[in-house]
Amino acid sequence: AEANSLIADHYRKWANEDDLTGLPNRRLFKSELEKLYEKLRVGAETGETNKKYFGVILFDLDRFKMVNDTLGHGVGDKLLCEVGNRLKASLAPDQLLARLGGDEFALLIVSPDRNLRETLAAIVDDIRSTISGLSHIDGHRIHVTASLGIAVGPDDAATASELMKAADIAMFAVKSGGRGFHKFYDLSMTIALEQTAT
Repeated sequence: AEANSLIADHYRKWANEDDLTGLPNRRLFKSELEKLYEKLRVGAETGETNKKYFGVILFDLDRFKMVNDTLGHGVGDKLLCEVGNRLKASLAPDQLLARLGGDEFALLIVSPDRNLRETLAAIVDDIRSTISGLSHIDGHRIHVTASLGIAVGPDDAATASELMKAADIAMFAVKSGGRGFHKFYDLSMTIALEQTAT
Protein backbone atom coordinates (compact mmCIF):
# COMPACT_ATOMS: atom_id res chain seq x y z
CA ALA A 1 0.00 0.00 0.00
CA GLU A 2 2.85 2.36 0.88
CA ALA A 3 4.60 1.60 -2.42
CA ASN A 4 1.37 2.27 -4.31
CA SER A 5 0.98 5.56 -2.47
CA LEU A 6 4.53 6.60 -3.41
CA ILE A 7 3.89 5.69 -7.03
CA ALA A 8 0.65 7.71 -7.02
CA ASP A 9 2.44 10.71 -5.47
CA HIS A 10 5.20 10.44 -8.07
CA TYR A 11 2.66 10.30 -10.89
CA ARG A 12 0.77 13.34 -9.56
CA LYS A 13 4.03 15.28 -9.35
CA TRP A 14 5.07 14.19 -12.85
CA ALA A 15 1.66 15.07 -14.28
CA ASN A 16 1.38 18.51 -12.68
CA GLU A 17 4.94 19.81 -12.33
CA ASP A 18 7.35 21.25 -14.85
CA ASP A 19 10.49 19.08 -14.95
CA LEU A 20 12.94 21.96 -15.40
CA THR A 21 11.75 24.65 -12.99
CA GLY A 22 9.65 22.64 -10.53
CA LEU A 23 6.77 25.06 -11.13
CA PRO A 24 3.23 23.90 -11.84
CA ASN A 25 2.80 23.03 -15.52
CA ARG A 26 0.18 23.96 -18.13
CA ARG A 27 -2.05 21.05 -17.14
CA LEU A 28 -2.29 22.11 -13.49
CA PHE A 29 -2.67 25.79 -14.36
CA LYS A 30 -5.57 25.14 -16.73
CA SER A 31 -7.16 22.74 -14.22
CA GLU A 32 -7.16 25.43 -11.50
CA LEU A 33 -8.61 27.95 -13.94
CA GLU A 34 -11.35 25.50 -14.95
CA LYS A 35 -12.24 25.05 -11.26
CA LEU A 36 -12.83 28.80 -10.99
CA TYR A 37 -15.19 28.74 -13.95
CA GLU A 38 -17.00 25.74 -12.48
CA LYS A 39 -17.46 27.62 -9.18
CA LEU A 40 -18.93 30.53 -11.14
CA ARG A 41 -21.35 28.18 -12.90
CA VAL A 42 -22.45 26.52 -9.66
CA GLY A 43 -22.72 29.91 -7.96
CA ALA A 44 -24.97 31.23 -10.71
CA GLU A 45 -27.25 28.19 -10.35
CA THR A 46 -27.47 28.43 -6.55
CA GLY A 47 -27.68 32.22 -6.32
CA GLU A 48 -24.30 32.54 -4.61
CA THR A 49 -23.37 36.22 -4.27
CA ASN A 50 -19.73 35.79 -3.23
CA LYS A 51 -18.44 36.06 -6.80
CA LYS A 52 -14.75 35.76 -7.60
CA TYR A 53 -12.88 37.53 -10.38
CA PHE A 54 -9.59 36.30 -11.74
CA GLY A 55 -6.83 37.42 -14.02
CA VAL A 56 -4.42 35.48 -16.19
CA ILE A 57 -1.08 37.11 -16.90
CA LEU A 58 0.72 35.36 -19.74
CA PHE A 59 4.32 36.32 -20.49
CA ASP A 60 7.48 35.15 -22.13
CA LEU A 61 11.08 36.31 -22.16
CA ASP A 62 12.03 38.66 -24.96
CA ARG A 63 14.69 37.35 -27.35
CA PHE A 64 15.03 34.09 -25.41
CA LYS A 65 15.69 32.21 -28.66
CA MET A 66 18.79 34.35 -29.15
CA VAL A 67 20.07 33.24 -25.72
CA ASN A 68 19.61 29.59 -26.69
CA ASP A 69 21.14 30.05 -30.13
CA THR A 70 24.20 32.03 -29.04
CA LEU A 71 24.94 30.76 -25.52
CA GLY A 72 23.44 27.26 -25.65
CA HIS A 73 20.41 25.52 -24.21
CA GLY A 74 22.18 24.89 -20.91
CA VAL A 75 22.41 28.63 -20.25
CA GLY A 76 18.84 29.07 -21.46
CA ASP A 77 17.59 26.42 -19.04
CA LYS A 78 19.44 28.07 -16.14
CA LEU A 79 17.92 31.41 -17.09
CA LEU A 80 14.40 29.92 -17.02
CA CYS A 81 15.08 28.44 -13.58
CA GLU A 82 16.42 31.75 -12.28
CA VAL A 83 13.37 33.63 -13.56
CA GLY A 84 11.09 31.02 -11.97
CA ASN A 85 12.93 31.26 -8.65
CA ARG A 86 12.89 35.06 -8.63
CA LEU A 87 9.17 35.18 -9.30
CA LYS A 88 8.31 32.45 -6.77
CA ALA A 89 10.12 34.42 -4.08
CA SER A 90 8.23 37.63 -4.89
CA LEU A 91 4.67 36.32 -5.21
CA ALA A 92 1.96 35.87 -2.59
CA PRO A 93 1.18 32.26 -1.53
CA ASP A 94 -2.28 32.36 -3.16
CA GLN A 95 -0.91 33.41 -6.57
CA LEU A 96 -0.36 30.49 -8.94
CA LEU A 97 2.72 30.72 -11.15
CA ALA A 98 3.23 28.10 -13.88
CA ARG A 99 5.62 27.41 -16.72
CA LEU A 100 3.49 26.59 -19.74
CA GLY A 101 6.39 25.49 -21.94
CA GLY A 102 9.47 26.96 -23.57
CA ASP A 103 10.02 30.44 -22.14
CA GLU A 104 6.30 31.00 -21.54
CA PHE A 105 4.99 31.53 -18.02
CA ALA A 106 1.53 32.24 -16.61
CA LEU A 107 0.25 33.73 -13.38
CA LEU A 108 -3.27 33.29 -11.97
CA ILE A 109 -4.65 35.93 -9.60
CA VAL A 110 -8.03 35.54 -7.84
CA SER A 111 -9.89 38.39 -6.15
CA PRO A 112 -13.38 39.31 -4.90
CA ASP A 113 -12.82 42.79 -6.35
CA ARG A 114 -14.35 43.48 -9.75
CA ASN A 115 -11.79 46.28 -10.24
CA LEU A 116 -9.10 43.66 -10.55
CA ARG A 117 -7.33 45.43 -13.41
CA GLU A 118 -5.60 47.92 -11.11
CA THR A 119 -4.24 45.07 -9.00
CA LEU A 120 -3.09 43.19 -12.10
CA ALA A 121 -1.34 46.28 -13.50
CA ALA A 122 0.59 46.65 -10.23
CA ILE A 123 1.51 42.93 -10.26
CA VAL A 124 2.72 43.23 -13.85
CA ASP A 125 5.01 46.08 -12.82
CA ASP A 126 6.36 43.89 -10.02
CA ILE A 127 6.95 41.00 -12.45
CA ARG A 128 8.89 43.22 -14.82
CA SER A 129 11.06 44.69 -12.07
CA THR A 130 11.66 41.23 -10.58
CA ILE A 131 12.98 39.66 -13.77
CA SER A 132 14.55 42.73 -15.39
CA GLY A 133 18.19 43.60 -15.13
CA LEU A 134 21.27 41.56 -15.71
CA SER A 135 21.40 37.87 -14.91
CA HIS A 136 24.87 36.38 -14.46
CA ILE A 137 24.86 32.78 -15.68
CA ASP A 138 28.01 30.76 -16.35
CA GLY A 139 30.02 33.94 -16.80
CA HIS A 140 27.51 35.50 -19.18
CA ARG A 141 25.61 38.73 -18.48
CA ILE A 142 22.06 38.46 -19.84
CA HIS A 143 19.61 41.36 -19.92
CA VAL A 144 16.13 39.98 -19.30
CA THR A 145 12.83 41.63 -20.22
CA ALA A 146 9.34 40.21 -20.70
CA SER A 147 6.25 40.88 -22.81
CA LEU A 148 2.98 40.34 -20.95
CA GLY A 149 -0.64 39.82 -21.98
CA ILE A 150 -3.48 40.02 -19.46
CA ALA A 151 -7.05 38.74 -19.58
CA VAL A 152 -9.70 39.05 -16.86
CA GLY A 153 -12.28 36.38 -16.15
CA PRO A 154 -15.10 35.98 -16.52
CA ASP A 155 -15.45 39.30 -18.37
CA ASP A 156 -13.05 38.52 -21.24
CA ALA A 157 -13.98 34.88 -21.85
CA ALA A 158 -16.58 32.25 -20.98
CA THR A 159 -14.17 29.31 -20.52
CA ALA A 160 -10.69 28.62 -19.19
CA SER A 161 -9.33 27.85 -22.66
CA GLU A 162 -10.79 31.04 -24.09
CA LEU A 163 -9.36 33.14 -21.25
CA MET A 164 -5.87 31.72 -21.80
CA LYS A 165 -6.26 32.39 -25.53
CA ALA A 166 -7.32 35.97 -24.80
CA ALA A 167 -4.20 36.53 -22.69
CA ASP A 168 -2.12 34.99 -25.48
CA ILE A 169 -3.68 37.35 -28.04
CA ALA A 170 -2.89 40.32 -25.76
CA MET A 171 0.73 39.15 -25.49
CA PHE A 172 0.90 38.82 -29.28
CA ALA A 173 -0.36 42.42 -29.55
CA VAL A 174 2.51 43.51 -27.29
CA LYS A 175 5.07 41.75 -29.45
CA SER A 176 3.54 43.22 -32.61
CA GLY A 177 4.03 46.74 -31.28
CA GLY A 178 7.35 46.27 -29.52
CA ARG A 179 8.55 44.33 -26.49
CA GLY A 180 9.01 44.69 -22.77
CA PHE A 181 5.58 46.04 -21.80
CA HIS A 182 2.03 44.76 -21.20
CA LYS A 183 -1.47 44.99 -22.62
CA PHE A 184 -4.90 44.01 -21.36
CA TYR A 185 -6.98 41.94 -23.74
CA ASP A 186 -9.56 43.78 -25.78
CA LEU A 187 -12.01 42.32 -28.28
CA SER A 188 -10.55 44.56 -30.99
CA MET A 189 -7.35 42.50 -30.76
CA THR A 190 -9.21 39.36 -31.83
CA ILE A 191 -10.92 41.23 -34.66
CA ALA A 192 -7.58 42.64 -35.88
CA LEU A 193 -6.00 39.19 -35.71
CA GLU A 194 -8.84 37.63 -37.71
CA GLN A 195 -8.60 40.36 -40.34
CA THR A 196 -4.85 39.75 -40.65
CA ALA A 197 -5.43 36.01 -41.09
CA THR A 198 -7.96 36.45 -43.93
